[in-house]
Amino acid sequence: MPFPAGVLPYLPTKITGPLFGEDTRTQHRAASKRLNRFLDDCGIVAKGKVVHSLRHRAKDRLRAANIDKDKQEELLGHENATVGDDYGKGYPVPMLKKWIDRIGF
Repeated sequence: MPFPAGVLPYLPTKITGPLFGEDTRTQHRAASKRLNRFLDDCGIVAKGKVVHSLRHRAKDRLRAANIDKDKQEELLGHENATVGDDYGKGYPVPMLKKWIDRIGF
C-alpha cells in the first residue's frame, strides 16, 4: 500500500522491512494498539475515534473523489466480490499511489 505524498516527510527515507512485523493476527493487534495510542497522543480521544475510523474516512474521501468502486475496494483491502475479480494480482502500486494522493490524508 503506498503512502500519501503528505505523509512521506514523516517517514524514514528508506523502509527496509515490515512496519508492523509478520503478517499475523497478533502483530496486527499490536500495530492497531500502537496506532490508537498515537491518536490519543495527538489529542484524538473521542469515543469511537480509533484507527479503524480512518478506513471509514478514506472510503468517504474515495467516494467524494469519484474513484471507481473496484479501486476503492483495492485500496481498502476489501474482499473481491466475484471469482473473476480474484484473477491477477490487483492494481500496480504506482496506480494505487495516484489514487491515494488524490484523496490525501
